[in-house]
Amino acid sequence: MSTTTDEAITELGKEMKEIKTMQQDTLEIIHFIKDNAATKKELEELRSDVNTIKSQMVTKSYLDEKLANIKGDNVSLIRKEDDKVNAVVEELDTQKILPRASITAIKNHHVFPAPPIISATL
Repeated sequence: MSTTTDEAITELGKEMKEIKTMQQDTLEIIHFIKDNAATKKELEELRSDVNTIKSQMVTKSYLDEKLANIKGDNVSLIRKEDDKVNAVVEELDTQKILPRASITAIKNHHVFPAPPIISATL
């Protein structure tokens, strides 16, 4: 055998080793995919779960409406309480139980903005 034939055989052996290495890598990838890939059944279950979540999920408009209703209910209750406090303060003023300065100080603490007071003298 000549040197070129020996070199060709050596080169062919190297290429065969590379091919075997690539085959082994490919088989490892195939086994990994086989072991870890989702099955069609699993994907269908996931799709079903997502559909269930979507059907039960609260929409932004629904949430905004409910929050606005709660805020309105709270404002209504607070206004009623504010009216009660104002009635008590007026009665304390009528009965002269508190000094005028105290009554004025209490009335200056508004829960809600008070309507402007218009003076008779302009």
